[in-house]
Amino acid sequence: MEEMLRCAAYQGHASAARELAGYIRESKRFEEAIRIYHLSTKSGDSASARRLSKAFEAPPPKEELYYLGLDLDKERSDRYRLISKFLQKNEQLGPKLPDIDSIVPLPPAKLPAWDGTFQWQKERDAKTAPDKPDDTLLKRLSKEKNLDPATGLPLTKN
Repeated sequence: MEEMLRCAAYQGHASAARELAGYIRESKRFEEAIRIYHLSTKSGDSASARRLSKAFEAPPPKEELYYLGLDLDKERSDRYRLISKFLQKNEQLGPKLPDIDSIVPLPPAKLPAWDGTFQWQKERDAKTAPDKPDDTLLKRLSKEKNLDPATGLPLTKN
């Protein structure tokens, strides 16, 4: 099972990565679990970001849910908390964080300056809405499918 989850995780499946990280955490392989939670966060999983936020608050070992053997790192904890909120807010849009390593790289890397923005959001904001289809095309397609061109609902037969 671990091999299957690992394969899915490295293909960008966020929930598989989160499940794998949990399995690894239970086996007390904390360093590896941290890397996989980070990967899951990169793939868009807010729960993994929240877990890392709590883990960087350095809970004691008896708090098994969040303990990952990390030292207190308030700034990393805060960044993961902000990431979690961002991912949760945009969950229905399928956000990904390809830039996560430039926001919150794993220790021992030092934290770079961060302006609080996400590449995914910048790219989304830069996109323009598609042009409205031509009315003639809408009418023709609606007629072919027996739909009301104004509502898209089926026309009733009287």
